[in-house]
Amino acid sequence: MNWSIAAAVDAGLCQSAFARTSNRALEDATRLLLPGTRWETRYAVADSGASGPTVLVTAGIHGNERAPPHAARTIGTWKPIRGLIVVFPEVNRPALAAGTRHTPRARFPDLNRTFPTAETPEARGELGRALWQKVLEIAPDWVLDLHEGYDFNRRTKKSMGSSIVYVNDPRTQALTLAMAERLRTAVNRTIGDPTKAFTLISPGPKASLARSVTALLGVPSLVLETTWPSQPMTVRVAQHVLLVTTCLRALGVLGAD
Repeated sequence: MNWSIAAAVDAGLCQSAFARTSNRALEDATRLLLPGTRWETRYAVADSGASGPTVLVTAGIHGNERAPPHAARTIGTWKPIRGLIVVFPEVNRPALAAGTRHTPRARFPDLNRTFPTAETPEARGELGRALWQKVLEIAPDWVLDLHEGYDFNRRTKKSMGSSIVYVNDPRTQALTLAMAERLRTAVNRTIGDPTKAFTLISPGPKASLARSVTALLGVPSLVLETTWPSQPMTVRVAQHVLLVTTCLRALGVLGAD
């Protein structure tokens, strides 16, 4: 069946295929990943109580990318009208504390290259394994991973800054490309300089969280990349918030203003 970009979203293909049920992985009152370790990080769960998709939002996988955690902390306070929103605002707290992309004193320093692939079916490193297990427990219908690049992708192809990354997997490509186009249109309306406009990229780095979620689990995912340090924090946070808001409204998880 052929679908236009608008139809792929508006015809309801982005809705959860399953009725919401009680998820014991989300009932832990502490809502901590790896409590009592140096990796300990808190996550937020907002449950509407109504049937709908579960959307997982992650940020802070790379510690030198500062805008995503700020945006994710705001997103973690939102109240959905259907489905659930699960937010990990500070996935990699050691790297965030050090202000570095890579994790200090870690065997696998780039957390976003530790997730399973067809060739390496197990996640690597304590944090990578724990986060992947939590993803399996949450069983999201969509994953949004927030990041930043050092330059605008439209200017420098070596950087993923100001881009929306989707995985060209045949099971999800119609959904993710449609949603990516919708998000790109929304954010680019706010950008006056065409050299700073958002682009679309596929498929993203191998063994990254988003690519592994789609390739191995068949779950639609998008990586949302802003650009630092040439843009103010306020601009980058606002762009992340706009992109996530646009996605959640398209899914019916959030209502319109």
